[in-house]
Amino acid sequence: RQNRPWLTCPVSAAPTSAVTGHVNQGLFCLAAVAGGAGTGNPVRLWRCGDTDAQRWTFAIDGTMRVSGRCARPVGGDPADGAGIELWDCDGTAAQRWLHRSDGNLVHQVSGGCLENPAAPGGGQGWRPRLAVCDGGPGQRWELAHAGLPG
Repeated sequence: RQNRPWLTCPVSAAPTSAVTGHVNQGLFCLAAVAGGAGTGNPVRLWRCGDTDAQRWTFAIDGTMRVSGRCARPVGGDPADGAGIELWDCDGTAAQRWLHRSDGNLVHQVSGGCLENPAAPGGGQGWRPRLAVCDGGPGQRWELAHAGLPG
């Protein structure tokens, strides 16, 4: 996949209050594996349902939280291809994300986009990862909650 910087869109503002809901691509939502929210628990894509494991909060500090933990690249290392895990919320930049007007979720430290490697159409059980932002379908996320800009 080639990097196409001309597809870069302006970054949306952080929400002015915490908002909660699903983060999805079609039928698949970001989810804590097996509903667990322990430190180091991986984030996967799972068929959307009404579960706490898929109820994400976008806090005003830029973090994405589920069940009291924050999403970050595995080990806090924002390398291209890094999976996403849950960790104790510690206020570090490694746990901050921005939602762009094009639907991308951008990791603030790396500038990489959260990507579904099975897109378009796939996702069940796949682990989202950081990737170079290229405008592809695997990088566009629907944020199903009111009040979130973008």
